[in-house]
Amino acid sequence: MLLALALLGSIPARAGAPEDYAAGVKAYRAGETEEALRLFQGAFAAGLATPTLRFNIALCQYRLRRYAEAQEQFLSLTRDEDFRAAAEYHLGLIAFQQGRSDDALQHLNTAQALDPILEDRVDLARARITGRPESPTTSWYLRAMGGYDSNVELVPDDEALGLSPRADGFSEALGSIEHRRGAWRYGGSLYQRSYFQLDDSNQLGLQLNASRNFIAGRWAFELGGGGSAVRLGGERLQELAGLQFSGLYRGSGTWQPRIGLGVDHVTAPERFDYLEGWRARLELSAIASRFFASYALEYNDREDEALGDEFFSQSPVRHGLYAAWQPTWFAPVETEIVAELRYSRYADEDLYQDGTELRSERREEMLAGLGLYLRFPYTLGLRPRLGIFASSNRSSIEALEYEKLELTGGFEYF
Repeated sequence: MLLALALLGSIPARAGAPEDYAAGVKAYRAGETEEALRLFQGAFAAGLATPTLRFNIALCQYRLRRYAEAQEQFLSLTRDEDFRAAAEYHLGLIAFQQGRSDDALQHLNTAQALDPILEDRVDLARARITGRPESPTTSWYLRAMGGYDSNVELVPDDEALGLSPRADGFSEALGSIEHRRGAWRYGGSLYQRSYFQLDDSNQLGLQLNASRNFIAGRWAFELGGGGSAVRLGGERLQELAGLQFSGLYRGSGTWQPRIGLGVDHVTAPERFDYLEGWRARLELSAIASRFFASYALEYNDREDEALGDEFFSQSPVRHGLYAAWQPTWFAPVETEIVAELRYSRYADEDLYQDGTELRSERREEMLAGLGLYLRFPYTLGLRPRLGIFASSNRSSIEALEYEKLELTGGFEYF
C-alpha cells in the first residue's frame, strides 16, 4: 500500500529530478510500477536523495516482489523518525512473504507500538499470518490438557533409601489475556494442575504484568513489572513481585539477539518461610524464524531451611541453556523440539542426617530435559496438541536425584 507519495516543493537537485519524481508518482498511481521505479531511481541518481523518494523506491520494489532490495531500503529508513513505523510495517509484510512468520509479527508489533494509526492495517496483516482474525487490542489464549506424570514428587527410585516414585494422571488448564494500547501492554494468566490421587501436589498459579515498549534505532526495549502467586496442595506457597527489562536488536541478519533482566522479591507463609528473599535473572537469547536459543543466569538469596540439626540451602546460583527448534517435517502439523540443561550450585553447605552421621556437603545439581510437541491444524475452532517431555536430575546428594516423564494431550485456542 502506498503511504508516502507526495510531490515536493523546492528540491535542491539537478535539473530533471523533480520532473522524474512527478512522473513517477503519476506512473505508480496508474499501476505502472516498473516505469515508476525507473523514474524514481532516475530522480535519485539526479541528486534527489530524500527519505520520501527512498521510501517510494522501496514501495515499488515491494510491489514488484523484489523483496531483498525493498528490505534493504526499508531497513535504512528505520533510522528516520518520520518513516520508522511505516518501514517496520513493510518489513513485516516482506518477512511474511519470505516465510519468516515470527519475524513478520515482531516487525508488525513494533510498527503498531510506534504509530497506533497503523493498528487496523497491522491487524489485517497479522490475521493473514496467523490464519485467524484478532481483536484490535485484546488477545486470548486457552489450553485444556490431560496427562500422565511418572514422578509427581520428584524422588529417586532407591530401595536403600526407602524411596519410590509415585505416578499419577492429571488435568491441566491455562488461560491468559493480553491487552495492547499504543506502546503499553497489560496481561495476566491463570494456571491449574490437578492430580487424580496425589492432591498434595495440586498447583494453582496467578500472574499479572504491565509493560511499555520503547524504540531506539534498531533496538526495541520493554520495561515492566508484575507479580505472581502460587499455591501448592491447596496451601499458599509463595508470592513474587518484581521488575523486568528487555531489549531486542532488530538487525538485517537471520538472528535477532535479545537481552533480558529481572529482579523479584519473594514472600512466603511461615511453613515455607525458607523461600523468602530475592531472585535476580539475566537472560541472553537469539531468535530466528524457526529456532530459539538462550542462556540464563539466576541468583537467589533466600532464608534457607533449618530442621533441627539439619540445614538445607535454598539459595542456588543457576546457569541454564535452552533451545527450541520447529522443523517442517510433518507440515501442516507444527513440530517443536525443545532441550534444556541447568546447572545449580547452592550458596552454603547442606547438613543432613546419613544414618547416625551428620554429613556436610554443598549441593550441586544438573537437570537435563528433552521434549517433543505436536500442534495439529484447527478442528472446530480448537487446535489439538500432544507432547512428551523427559527429564533427569543428577545431584551431589543422592536422595535428590530423580527421573521424570510427562505425557500430555489436549486442545488450545488462541
